[in-house]
Amino acid sequence: MAPAIQDMLKSTLNVDAQIRVMERSLLLDELSNGNFDLVLDTPTIAISDFSSIGNLYFKTGGSQNFGQFSSPDFDELLHAADLELDPERRTQILRDAEDVLDQEIPWLLVGWTLHLHFWQAALKGLAMDLRTQSVWGRLDTGWLDR
Repeated sequence: MAPAIQDMLKSTLNVDAQIRVMERSLLLDELSNGNFDLVLDTPTIAISDFSSIGNLYFKTGGSQNFGQFSSPDFDELLHAADLELDPERRTQILRDAEDVLDQEIPWLLVGWTLHLHFWQAALKGLAMDLRTQSVWGRLDTGWLDR
């Protein structure tokens, strides 16, 4: 994906971007230290409640708000959603918070990266045919049946 984004930046905005590839294990330190101008990452966001995502990535001072996005309107709506117990009112407040993000755009969503698994019939024990996504740090035991 990075070369495609690099080309789009150059061809449409005349912005020269240099790609710096790194081990995923180093990414958190680089992000925390602000050692970036633009990050192309594929964070796993498999949480159905947007409040968790909003508090983590978009709230002012959020623990993974590495781009330092700050919006008092978004923060106020997120806080209101966290206090709301009525599911319908809470959903509407979160939709309003999403509208703020649509207007202020802290991230550019370029799509979902699908991690396809390849395996041979002789590989047993991993249930690869039942997986819908990869899980970082997951450990499995498998064996070759041949």
